[in-house]
Amino acid sequence: MAEQPGLSELEPILDEAAQFSPLSQQAYERIRESIVTLRLAPGALINEATLIDELGLGRTPIREALQRLASEGLIVMRPRRGASVASLNITDLQQIFELRRTLEGYAAGLAAERATPTDLERMHTVLAALEQIGPDADAEAHMAIDRAFHRALARAAHNPFLEATLARMYTLSLRLWYLALARIGPMRESIEDLRAVVDAVARRDSAQAEAALRAHITAFQQRIRDIL
Repeated sequence: MAEQPGLSELEPILDEAAQFSPLSQQAYERIRESIVTLRLAPGALINEATLIDELGLGRTPIREALQRLASEGLIVMRPRRGASVASLNITDLQQIFELRRTLEGYAAGLAAERATPTDLERMHTVLAALEQIGPDADAEAHMAIDRAFHRALARAAHNPFLEATLARMYTLSLRLWYLALARIGPMRESIEDLRAVVDAVARRDSAQAEAALRAHITAFQQRIRDIL
């Protein structure tokens, strides 16, 4: 995705945890990006030698990355058959959104109770990027903002186990969105809905924060279902 004006501010919000070696993290991010954007198609076989050649990395970081992606449900590892990209279907969409609606709604409620001034500033920074990219920005630019917001909200809940789970669910959602990318149309209105979440968090209104976040996810789920 080409760099969009106003998106550079999101980079600190989207940083991954630093518990992995730099090479392993690099391999993980690049392979994950290929899977999420469907450059590696669902069901495609994973060839380690090809990845080593394409990424210019050694076998150890590649294998560590594949194991991590398998634990996140993006790759399937089969004994004696190697690795392949996990399949993708409309049932996945329903199940992933069911879980996201419940867990992210809960996270929004926790954020209303626990968010620090820094957390609130981070969420406002994300939504400010929406204004900076302009009305003609493509769907991928809007998806970057949406992703950054959900990451910032999950952090504001101050529960690292919940945050890790939500990050995994969001990544799985992205694959489904890329299936509909050419037909998804304008996304600005969907992201504008998130202002209601921030307002509720700032007011320490847990019930309203949870309701607003669930409504946002439900509406977007229906939009994707209508397309697919």
